[in-house]
Amino acid sequence: MTDRPTLEEVLAKKKKKYLIFDFDETLFTLHLPWGEYLEHTYDLLKEFDQDFFENHSISNETSYQLINKFTREFGSEPRDMTVAYAKEFETKELKGITEQKTQTSFVRQHHDKYHLFVWSSNCVETFEPILTEHDLRQCFELLIGRNSVTYCKPDPDGFSQIKRHVQRHIDPSATEEDFMMIGDSNSDEGAAYHANIDFYRVE
Repeated sequence: MTDRPTLEEVLAKKKKKYLIFDFDETLFTLHLPWGEYLEHTYDLLKEFDQDFFENHSISNETSYQLINKFTREFGSEPRDMTVAYAKEFETKELKGITEQKTQTSFVRQHHDKYHLFVWSSNCVETFEPILTEHDLRQCFELLIGRNSVTYCKPDPDGFSQIKRHVQRHIDPSATEEDFMMIGDSNSDEGAAYHANIDFYRVE
């Protein structure tokens, strides 16, 4: 059995210009009671429309996919409601963080070689101070969080914003082939798939 290739080894073969990092469990792990978050998010959606919740919730999909369904059906209100709760939850309930040093070391060593971005399901107000505290904020050109998008991962809304930024400010001819998503979850991989960009899963 061969060793799994590192991100550096993959990038030596795949010539990318723009690297998009997930945040939680990719750059840092946020110590939060996610079960409590999920339970209350579902309660909010049930209160908003019980019938729609019962008819559209699927056991193998993420809460973010269900929120996207509500947003497409009812507009911004369920999106805004769940974002407000996410901000409050992440602010009040964060117990600590763990740095994922394989990825943060890569960022520190290679931020002058690539254009780097964060695309997270967490709120920008949660993770930007962490990046600043660890002297990493300046390595990233744009931060996309839960409150930056209309639709959560795995919808490609966040990528669309990053690509638009690149084409406006860096290279108008940039294509999906120039990007790679780096993350830890099926949601990250699904986001990369829907954005039609390559994906690297961290361990």
